[in-house]
Amino acid sequence: MSSKLYIFIQAFLYIFRLAFVFKKHILPYFSTLHMQNINAKHCQDFIDQLSSKISSFKEYGNQLDLLFRYAVKKKVIIDNPLKYVIYPYTPYDHQYIQENLDVQYWEKDMLKKFLIICEETLNFREYALFRTLLFTGIRKGELGALQENDINIDEKTLTINKTLYWENKNYILLSPKTKKSKRVISLDEKTFVVLLKLIKLNNELRNEHGNPAIEQFLFPRITDLKPIRLAYPNDLLESVCNKFKIKNISVHGLRHTHASMLFAAGARMKDIQMRLGHARIATTMDTYTHLTERSDNHINHLLTEYLDAVNNEPKRYGCECN
Repeated sequence: MSSKLYIFIQAFLYIFRLAFVFKKHILPYFSTLHMQNINAKHCQDFIDQLSSKISSFKEYGNQLDLLFRYAVKKKVIIDNPLKYVIYPYTPYDHQYIQENLDVQYWEKDMLKKFLIICEETLNFREYALFRTLLFTGIRKGELGALQENDINIDEKTLTINKTLYWENKNYILLSPKTKKSKRVISLDEKTFVVLLKLIKLNNELRNEHGNPAIEQFLFPRITDLKPIRLAYPNDLLESVCNKFKIKNISVHGLRHTHASMLFAAGARMKDIQMRLGHARIATTMDTYTHLTERSDNHINHLLTEYLDAVNNEPKRYGCECN
């Protein structure tokens, strides 16, 4: 078979398959709507319904996204409504893996050293990224999906309700890993101020790009304002750790560090579970066994001190206990 014929057959099969994709699911849903009237709510409803029927629903979303992009390019519509859709999480998403039980984290002194290094040597965006990870305990996919309106300025909180996923150089915003992963996290004062400054810098960046209406990600790429690569935080952390001779615990280790500091500060395991967005408290307890073991040792020490004090008290009956 000649290469030209092979290419022609492949193109024919692709077009045939594409036509099937539209005819099978997309057209039945959107056929009564004019393209100019299709909004984000229609698209979200379509994806939600399709995800309950077939596992390959994201592929249909990708094809629909290409259609809307072309319509924007041809000025048929002003904005692509599909870019505001949050794709539901399904067990088929290979992005998600079980929490790493090989827990690595920094102790308090190392955490302080790292924050000082970040504040004094990194640019502000990089510092803001690491501070957000360390003071919220969120996952890197949740960080990448953050948008500026996820910050409640009045309440000083951060809403986590989506996670970032990259596929074939296109990004998708998915629903979080579990229902418990949807949560609202209170921000400490300094982190809150840092994020407000970051929003101001983002506004300036969007104006420089001449597109102030683009999706307002909290941590955009400065080149095209799209969300960061999922590998970027780990690459940046590795660079900093190598330069300053610090043990690299990976970005997930920053999440473990956050949990460890919460426990050391007196937080209950249930509070840590809610903060991290674990579906079950058993997951939190299994992951952070080292914390409960440390707590047990501390309790034993307190008990010993207490009993020693009791033994040193005057004996009520004037006898020694064996």
